[in-house]
Amino acid sequence: DFRVLCHLCFCIDSSGALLGYSKFLLHYGHVSASRIYRNLTWAYAVLRVALPLVDTVIIVRREAIAKGGFFALGTTTALENGTLVFPATDWTQLYFWAMAMLNSFNIYFFLVIRARAQMPPHVVASYEARTGCR
Repeated sequence: DFRVLCHLCFCIDSSGALLGYSKFLLHYGHVSASRIYRNLTWAYAVLRVALPLVDTVIIVRREAIAKGGFFALGTTTALENGTLVFPATDWTQLYFWAMAMLNSFNIYFFLVIRARAQMPPHVVASYEARTGCR
């Protein structure tokens, strides 16, 4: 559904804007890096982890129902004008893998941001000084 893809784009764009603003604050703001990472953890969890996972589930569920069930996705073949059509060439399989990778990276980066948010402020400040954000 087009609305689900638009929602996914909105989530990624808005979280990208928040990430950019957070990096701006880390570099130029006089705000605690731990506080920025704590706030960023919540925004990232909602906009890059939870909502894209919901979108992925909605798309996978709709495609599985349209193809005859989840377990029938890779097992059925059909004759179309005398030739076999294999579901392995279906575009949805590539989409599922792409979304799985996107969700995996988003979860990984969420865990990195959460780990930085839970560090003591002096450790976060030293990490930021080494990476050039301060």
